[in-house]
Amino acid sequence: DFLDSGERKLGLWIEQNDFQKVDFSDQPKVFINLNNPQDFDKI
Repeated sequence: DFLDSGERKLGLWIEQNDFQKVDFSDQPKVFINLNNPQDFDKI
């Protein structure tokens, strides 16, 4: 719904939704940044 409404601001999404911080600092490879289709093809 948020994206469908045209919104993209993370701060606004955080204000509108419950969230909880989770510490993954001991698992740095769990998350990766995908910026384009070529990045996705690498995984």
